[in-house]
Amino acid sequence: MRSTATLPATLLLLTSLVGVSRAQVVIISIDESDTRPRARFGIGVNGGGSWTNFVGAILVDDPAFDGAADSNGFARQGWPWYAGGDLSASIETNGCPSPPQCQRVDVSSAPASMNQGRTDLPQAPLTMRARSGHHYRIKARVKSDAGSSVRLGLLDDNWTGRYGDPASVGTDWQVVETVIVPSQDYLLRGVSIRFEQAGTYWIDDVVAWDEDDYDPECGLSATFVQRLTELEPEVLRLGGLGVNGIPLESYIRHPWSLDYGPPGLQPDMDLNTFLCLCRKVGAQPFITVPPAFSDSTHWQAGDLTYEVIDSVYEDHGNLVDYIGGDSSTAYGARREAAGYGRWDTQFELITFELGNELWGTPDDHWDMDINGDETLEQQMQNFVTYNRRRMTEMKSRPGWRSNMRVGFCGRSPDVWMGGWPGS
Repeated sequence: MRSTATLPATLLLLTSLVGVSRAQVVIISIDESDTRPRARFGIGVNGGGSWTNFVGAILVDDPAFDGAADSNGFARQGWPWYAGGDLSASIETNGCPSPPQCQRVDVSSAPASMNQGRTDLPQAPLTMRARSGHHYRIKARVKSDAGSSVRLGLLDDNWTGRYGDPASVGTDWQVVETVIVPSQDYLLRGVSIRFEQAGTYWIDDVVAWDEDDYDPECGLSATFVQRLTELEPEVLRLGGLGVNGIPLESYIRHPWSLDYGPPGLQPDMDLNTFLCLCRKVGAQPFITVPPAFSDSTHWQAGDLTYEVIDSVYEDHGNLVDYIGGDSSTAYGARREAAGYGRWDTQFELITFELGNELWGTPDDHWDMDINGDETLEQQMQNFVTYNRRRMTEMKSRPGWRSNMRVGFCGRSPDVWMGGWPGS
């Protein structure tokens, strides 16, 4: 180990050796070489992002910016927003830059604004501050009626918009951006889009980030990447709390390249961003494979069924092809089209975890108690079937490589609960 005390370069030790009648002199030389073995240390990276935690560089809660607000003030598939002025929002599904949908905003009287964040959310976001002298870039794709204009800005302590100059928009999609440089620190509530004229606007791909805290290789917070690198983790784990309902298409989404802006991190960190982070910090990837990895339709049921356990798991294999398949596989071709080569060549070991929290969940979904009255023995058999069939599917794919491993997360029979015990 590295010497921390002031020691002489050479120590003389007197030792009594078995079978030797006289004392012997043993000389031990100590230098500054670091002989510590690498710690077996892993860290979980659990999705979620943007302005509500320190992982992502992106400041927009969900750059999809889609959907009307629900009873809690959250958009169904978009950011939590509130209207400032006379406007209404709806989902548009035709001609969006990043399908399948974008935001339509009808402004009755101007100016009006759509603002990220609320004062009465059921849970409070982490506090974030706009820093004096930092450069906050805000960007969006916008179109509208001819002669319209928008202003992009940040929301301060008092929920007041601090906007850049007006940007003209027309009837074709165009990228609008501005840079805000605060003259003093203030509480950063969120991001705002202000509409300067009445009319109809369409918006997509809203991103914002602090250019002075940005890792361009992975699109994450440079502070986060630096501190994680300093910890020297052996492994990073993708997924965990809230992961079970996430489908494959969410893991491999790729609405824009890093040339446009940092990746969105809702509802999870996407697979390419995670693997980029692993490579950046020198950690091996450990990937949770959610039970919603089934196919393009069954995941939307929001729960497991016997049909899914027994025979619907093709996306588990598609995940393997996405990571290790070449362009001859459908999902390897999708990865290459997104600008990434085979990930298996970047790491010594890639581990997949099946069965995360499937012994029981707080809301009684995504678990092995399919009918709600299964015996513990039946639940354990369901768990065996679930894991065996998915493991077989994954290892049979052309993308499966020799440095890949698959394992199972569960409980031993003596502590199997069949429900959520609070642990």
